Amino acid sequence: MKLGTHANRWLLGAAIAFCGAAAQAHVSSVTVSPASLTGAVACPIQQIFIGQISSTTPGKVAFQWTTSDGQHSPLQAAIFDAAGKRPVSYLWMALSKQRTIDGWVRLDTRSPNHLTAKVRIAATCKP
Repeated sequence: MKLGTHANRWLLGAAIAFCGAAAQAHVSSVTVSPASLTGAVACPIQQIFIGQISSTTPGKVAFQWTTSDGQHSPLQAAIFDAAGKRPVSYLWMALSKQRTIDGWVRLDTRSPNHLTAKVRIAATCKP
């Protein structure tokens, strides 16, 4: 069946509307706290990191946590109904059995634009 010009315009309009409904936010900044994990800490070494993703527009932001010891979170999404900030968190537990850890934890936005915040870890397990 051949579609007429009117039907083709309707399909094009529907496709444009659908694409607009899946709007992507614009990430303006990414931060993580604490800013570092250093010194003597309780064993086993673990820490909750709190990230903050800021967007200048409404939409969806894909993000992921990654660590220097090879751990990574699943790809996650933060939904912005309006411009603003969204908190995200990650529980990191040292995989190494060593008493001293030298590495990092990083929060990456994957889409629509890529920004990164990295935290240095230089901690020693205290008995």
